[in-house]
Amino acid sequence: MNQLRNAVIESVVGLHRWRLASAGEHAGLGLDPYRPGEAHHYPEAYALWGRGYRKLAQLLGDSSYLECSRAAADWLLANTSPAYADPSWGLPWPWERWSAPASLSYLVTSAFCGSFLLHLHASTNTDAYLEAARGIARWMVSSNGGVEGPAGAWLYYANSPGLHLPVVNANAIAAGFLARLWLLAGDDHARQMCEAITLWIIDQQKPDGRWAYRSDREWVDNVHTGYTLEGLLEVRNALGDIAPLGVVGRGLTFYWGSLFREDGKGWEQLPSERTARIGFHPRKWLRDTLADAGAIQRPRLETRLWGYAAAIRAFSMAGAADPRGLERAARVFEFIRLNLRNTDGSYAFRTGQPTAYIRHQAHLFDALVHFGSALPS
Repeated sequence: MNQLRNAVIESVVGLHRWRLASAGEHAGLGLDPYRPGEAHHYPEAYALWGRGYRKLAQLLGDSSYLECSRAAADWLLANTSPAYADPSWGLPWPWERWSAPASLSYLVTSAFCGSFLLHLHASTNTDAYLEAARGIARWMVSSNGGVEGPAGAWLYYANSPGLHLPVVNANAIAAGFLARLWLLAGDDHARQMCEAITLWIIDQQKPDGRWAYRSDREWVDNVHTGYTLEGLLEVRNALGDIAPLGVVGRGLTFYWGSLFREDGKGWEQLPSERTARIGFHPRKWLRDTLADAGAIQRPRLETRLWGYAAAIRAFSMAGAADPRGLERAARVFEFIRLNLRNTDGSYAFRTGQPTAYIRHQAHLFDALVHFGSALPS
């Protein structure tokens, strides 16, 4: 186990060195697969690098990493979206597909930022971080908004006409943030919101343990299944049976059994696209029909790097109660270390695609620090 822990720490330090060489003081500056031609500042990347640095300072007993975490938080607090009174964050460019301006904030991005600020407040007792987290919770209700129903409540992916979408993983990350806010600050409204969102997420789970990306669609993918489980595990850690063990356990069993090979290689999505499509696509229909009949082998795309990161984080969190979680996280780590690690310490987007995208590196950095902290020394 010490050998595994040392390998994880060595990879974490390699990622840190890569980040310093590529982005310097700006932890979230880099490329993204959605905008591969130009570097931008990504708030989500600042949040995940920052959260990882905070935990790395504890893991290695090195306060210089805490200063890296503070620098990421300072950038976030200085660069909230100008469109809202309360702090929130989105993408650094307009999302043309949804007619969404660059000033639009997103639920999942803001929730990751809030989680980071709460973690950093726990280490530094800095009031500004806690006040910003409270502001993010206000933004979720007053500016972002959502829908209440008989099976709980869900928040919009973003408050833009095309993005009033019931996205399960974004709500799970938000619920995890709210659970931590209640735990650290005793915020009863945060707890009520968390409970309502968690009830809705539980209601969306299928009998086999899966969650669709959206409640009005059937498409299931790797990274967002990991996010959903991460959020529920955060809720369970803070609030116990509000996220029942059976729900989480079924989700983890489905995740490993359906979206990973035994050696840790991850698949982007489930093999059949039949229930994932909108409309009729004759070529895909024929491919699925032949595959279902056993006439051809169904092609499967490897997951992206942040799918691997989400898995390492979720299985590491699950390992607190079930040793299989750490075993599965170890298999995923060994697969990417052997197949995706670049010579400069960064990790490839997927096998054969070596580009290092900043948000993916940030998620992996945070996940590996969490995994290393969960392993016995």
